Amino acid sequence: LRSHLIDRRAWSLRDVESLDESSDDVLRHLEDPRIDAEYSKTSFRIQGLVLGYVQSGKTANFTSLIAKAADRGYRLIIVLSGIHNSLRSQTQRRLDLELGLVNDPAGVGLADQGHAWWRITSHELNGDFKPGTDAGPLQQGSRGIMVVKKNATVLRRLVAWLEGRVPLDLPVLVVDDEADQASINITPSW
Repeated sequence: LRSHLIDRRAWSLRDVESLDESSDDVLRHLEDPRIDAEYSKTSFRIQGLVLGYVQSGKTANFTSLIAKAADRGYRLIIVLSGIHNSLRSQTQRRLDLELGLVNDPAGVGLADQGHAWWRITSHELNGDFKPGTDAGPLQQGSRGIMVVKKNATVLRRLVAWLEGRVPLDLPVLVVDDEADQASINITPSW
């Protein structure tokens, strides 16, 4: 991603270093699932909020965070992208290109075998999460990523799919790209 931003998107080295530092700052607040796995299968829940101005590089920041979180051991990334198909599709397309989810000359290139993703959703307008999706790749250790519209029906289907199909100890990172729109209630129920 770093090379792509400098060489293909013409970002300055200073801007890329700033992105690297700011995504590291957020990453420091996340639990490290590798450490947790070494000691026990205890669960953890970290919540936080990162704010950014319009056109300030928020997508680049959470793309960088996603890449680093995946390297750290998070195996399922769920990006909540607002309530419109077009915004969901746009976000998916950008992640496809910048995380190596697709083989496209406009992007970073397809990830190597050890860093490959299972792309659960696609950038097609109707490429949102579908019930009945096979969860086998997650059960077998693949890391998955999905960009999901914040629609009550879609989210209910997603929760139903996760329950019973995905290992309980699977490290999951949820990124809400449109926190000001249709935000979820994150109040713990305990």
